[in-house]
Formats: sequence, structure tokens, C-alpha cells
Amino acid sequence: MVLRDGAYDHITDATVSTTWTGEDGAAGMTQPRPTAAELLDAVREFLEDDLLPTLDGRLRFHTRVAVNALDTVGRELRHGPATDDDERQRLDALVGSSIGGHDVETLARTLAEAIRAGTVDPDDPLLLDHLRRTARADVAIANPKWLDQAPPT
Repeated sequence: MVLRDGAYDHITDATVSTTWTGEDGAAGMTQPRPTAAELLDAVREFLEDDLLPTLDGRLRFHTRVAVNALDTVGRELRHGPATDDDERQRLDALVGSSIGGHDVETLARTLAEAIRAGTVDPDDPLLLDHLRRTARADVAIANPKWLDQAPPT
């Protein structure tokens, strides 16, 4: 696939690579540019701006679906880690961080078990706030336009 001329014009010599620092303070490997998010954006722009206007019917529909999927993946890459961290903190507050795994899935399963066992009240304001925030965060990644139609919280 050939990307449109200028697709990477926003990348300067200063942004050709990034470095990270490990837990021990030592410099890590460089991350070559473009990043995964930048590649997604370039492909999405090509599909939407160059290819989509030339298509009709079924191919146009499926290309639009592909563009929407790329948008969702891009939002997940950009916002997913922070969203998971926020959810993990709320789950820790609800079920405690003393359980074995601290990943979101394990904590969510533990919360579901606690609700079924009756140790967490389904009407607990902390639980209801967590569920609202989690649903809004999921929708913000899946299709943020839906949030514009949602009633205020």
C-alpha cells in the first residue's frame, strides 16, 4: 500500500524515536516512529479520504466499517491504559487490593462474586458510581458519539 504524499510530514527529526526508562533507571530500547497510533491514523486517512470517495454500495459500506474499527482501535490505544488504571483503582476501593491478581478482569470477577455472595450491596453508591464510570469509559472508546445522546450523570 502506498500512503498519500505528506502522510508523515508531522514527524520531525526530533520525533523519529522515543526512549523509555526501565524500573532500574536504565535507558531502554527506542520506539521507532511512526507509532502504532500514527500508522492507524495514516491507514484510516487513506481509506476515508482517498478510497471511500471512489467506492459505491457494498464496498463503500465495508470500507466505512473498517474506518470505524480503526477509529475504535486508535481510541483504545490512546485511552485504554488510563481507563484501565481508573477502573482498577475503583475496583480496589470496592473489593480491596489484598486479593491475588490486580488486573481489571480478576478484580471485576471478584466484585461480581462479592455481589452474588451479598458482601457488596447492589445499591452501594460506590458500586453504582463505578458502574456508571465504567460504562461511560467503555462507550467513550467504542463510540463517543453515543455519549452526546446520553442523559447527564
